[in-house]
Amino acid sequence: MQNRSMEEKEMGFPIPFPGNGHPRPHFPERPQQPQPAPAPRR
Repeated sequence: MQNRSMEEKEMGFPIPFPGNGHPRPHFPERPQQPQPAPAPRR
């Protein structure tokens, strides 16, 4: 369950500011690259 939570956070699901344009510190390299699937590279 914890693993899934981490992946969801990376995807930006629980992002409180989706319209603020402020990417989370978890994935500040792909703020304009919304991936439909969890990055398998991590």
